[in-house]
This record gives sequence, C-alpha cells and structure tokens, in this order.
Amino acid sequence: MPAKKTTKNKNLHDRNGRYWARLSVPKALRPVVQQSELWEALGPDLTVAKRKLPGVIGRMQDQLNDAREQLRAEQPRIAPQPRAGRILSLGNLAKAHFDSELEKHQSARRADLSSMASVLNYQTETVQPFYAEKLRKVVRGLASNEEADALIGWAIDSFRENGNTKVQFGTPEWRELAQALAAVHLETMKLKSANDAGDFSVEPQHPLLVKKPPLPDDPLKIRLIGPDSERTLGELGEQFAKEKSTGDRTRHDNRVTIRMLEEQIGEPLPVYRLTRQHVHAFKRTLADAPANYTKRFPNLTLPEAIKANKARAKPHPLLNPRTINDKYLARLHAFLNWAVRSDIIPDNPASGIKVDAVKDSSPPRVNFSPDDLTRLFGQHFAKDGKWDEREWAMVVSLFSGMRATELAQVKLNSIRTERGVLVIAVEEHTKNLGSRRLIPVHSKLLALGFEKYVAGLRNRKQTQLFPVWYREGSLLDGLRLLRDT
Repeated sequence: MPAKKTTKNKNLHDRNGRYWARLSVPKALRPVVQQSELWEALGPDLTVAKRKLPGVIGRMQDQLNDAREQLRAEQPRIAPQPRAGRILSLGNLAKAHFDSELEKHQSARRADLSSMASVLNYQTETVQPFYAEKLRKVVRGLASNEEADALIGWAIDSFRENGNTKVQFGTPEWRELAQALAAVHLETMKLKSANDAGDFSVEPQHPLLVKKPPLPDDPLKIRLIGPDSERTLGELGEQFAKEKSTGDRTRHDNRVTIRMLEEQIGEPLPVYRLTRQHVHAFKRTLADAPANYTKRFPNLTLPEAIKANKARAKPHPLLNPRTINDKYLARLHAFLNWAVRSDIIPDNPASGIKVDAVKDSSPPRVNFSPDDLTRLFGQHFAKDGKWDEREWAMVVSLFSGMRATELAQVKLNSIRTERGVLVIAVEEHTKNLGSRRLIPVHSKLLALGFEKYVAGLRNRKQTQLFPVWYREGSLLDGLRLLRDT
C-alpha cells in the first residue's frame, strides 16, 4: 500500500497505520546519496511521530549537506567570470580576482609542467618572496602610484577593460582597489604554496574573502537551513538551471532576472537574506525600468539606466506591466520555489507579489481577414510561381504557426511521415522542452508544392529547410559570441 500524507506537513506520511518521516533528495545529490527519497520510521502514535519529526528531518538535512560537500569536492573548481560591463563592488572585485588566480593555478597543476620544474622552483624560491614583500608595501599604503601600478595594476586594468570598474589611475578609489587586490593576491600566494605542499586545509583570512557569520541578534538567521542558504542568487541560479534542464533561452532569461535583481539590491545577496521587502523594491524598480535598457544604455546597471532614462527630454517607453509579471517576477517566483523545495530557504519571499493589473486602453487586436492576407502576401510573392527561400519561409510560417527561431532551425530530417501524415518535428533548440512537438503539414502547403520544394533541397545535398536563413543566423550567433568573449 503506498504511503499517504497524513497532515499538512509534507514530511510526515502514513504507511499502513505507522508514521514515517520523508525527505526528497534533490536530483543533483541522488548520485551521491543513491536514493531519491529518505525515509525513517516514527512509530504508530501520531503525537509521538510529530514530536520526533523535527529531529529526524534535521538529521536528514545533515546527510544532504554532507552529500553537497562531497559533490563540490569531486567537481573541478571553475571560477565564475564577471559579466562584461557590470560594475562590481570592492568586495566582488576582490572575490573575482581571488577566484581567477586560484583557477589559473589549479589549471596549471592539472597540466604537465614537468619540463618547467626548474623555472617554477626558481619562481617559488626567489621571485615570490620579493613580489610578496612589495605587495605588502602596497597594502600598507607605502608604495607610490607607479609602484602599485607595476605590481597589481594589471589586475585593475583587466577589470576596467571588462567594464567591471571605472576607477582612474591615481585617484583615491584606484589606490583603495589596488590595496585590496594586493592583499587578496597575497592570500592567493599563501593558498597556492600550501596546495603545492599538499595542504588543502588552508582557508583565506582577509575580511573581503571571508563570509561574515550572522550576528547573534540577526532576525534573518532563522532562515538559515544549510550551507546552500548562504550561497548567492547567481550561484544557485546555475544549479537551478542544471537540475531543471532548462533550454538556452530560459536559462538566459533566468540569469537576466537574477542579474537585474542584484543590480537593484546593489550587490550579490545570500539567498537566505532575500526578503519580501527586497522583492517589493524590485517590483517598483521594474515599473520604472525602460524597455531594452541594456541596449539603450549599455554598460549601465538597472538603477543607472532608470536615472539616465528619466534625464532624457523624451524618455524611452517603460516595461509593460504584463512583462514584469509574466517574465521577471514569474521567473523569480519559480526559482525561489525550487529553492524552497530543495530545502535551501524555508519560504518563497516572492509569493503573491505582482504589479497590479493596469487596464489596457488600447483598442483590441483585430485578426487578419482573408482579404488582408491576400493583399499582404500578394505584394511579396513571385507571380510566375517560382518561389525562393524567403517566400517559402513566409508561407510555411503562415500555415504552421511556428516561431521564427524554430522555423530557421528546421532540418530536412525533421520533415518525415508519422502514422501516414507528413509532419514537421520541432526538436532543435526550443524555448523549453514543452515547445518540442510534431506539426502536421497543412493541406494548403501540400497543394502549393511543399514536398517538391523539400525534395529539391535534398537533391542539392542541403540539410536545412531554409539553408540561407540558417547560415545567416549561425553567422550572427558567432559574431555575438565573439563580441561577448
């Protein structure tokens, strides 16, 4: 007999008159735990079972936390790269430099450097002590601007070129950043030496790198469930995308939502510290945000873009309330729901938060009539019936209802017969898994010669339904990739 839940508590279940504690194991941890659920008997008495339940669930959470630590230890450490054009705080710049330097060191350790052993020994014994002493001079504020620039300016220049800081050489802000990065670099040198000696227990000590424990009187510490509760939204966002197996577009939209929220807050925030006040403030900020602000105000954060838009003589249009609700707030709600289900936070601070519905005063949309479609399509189609790729793309779009991004990717192998019906299989990069589907080829397309068009492409050894469109799209994607790297 299957177990049934006995109360509103999702962790308490009844199995044939006896009570059990149950905790679901997140998908990412199942290879380590080797179970999808954890169960423990609580006895036949409901009152006793309820009394035992919190302690049992606590032990189960400890088991999951141990599995998380084991999983992290087994995975290679990859330093997250700061997003180009995003201004970072002093603490985030220090953390990014620390992660980058350790990642470079780990990559070197994984490589075969036996032929360079003498060079490395010379650097360790001679160069590093000299460099470390000079860096300490920068940290103490005793180095000139030129000396500091020679010692750690390369790191500042790298962040400036990536758009993560705007500090200028010689300013007080520049010197403060140079001192911070010099101190952090000394920490990386200490950890590198310890790791090379086989000691991996050394932890960074600099205040910019150490997570501050919650204060004893911090009211938010009750929201701490485990180590993952102290991870930032951005760090958890990648885990969320991996566990949910989201498509590229959805993953991108989730990253954008988290980035905008962190820009509104001012810095990455541990997820346990995210409150309903933060989400309400995010909602109000989105209501003032110009549409497509990253394109209209490149290299500006969300608050900076709002300020710049208001300063314009004619501000750009703002985000539509429906877009705010259905895109940004809905994605944030779904992400935090996952965090609740994964026992990372106790509740969802975005629950029920939406922009109040705004009555749409614009006239209702009117569907195209057959005469409208005849007039529209008649202007673009060859009169002799010899259609090229552009014309076929228009008519296939009309009779299939496919998105342009889906249509541009269709392979000839995706056009096949299923149960006696010619179909187009949407199975490439889609908005989400639910968008993958079979679309029967409309009888009008068959009458217009769709099968003959496809056969001609196959005879010419093409692989795509619209090869020119596909190649142009791939070229644009490549250019965007080059631009973003």
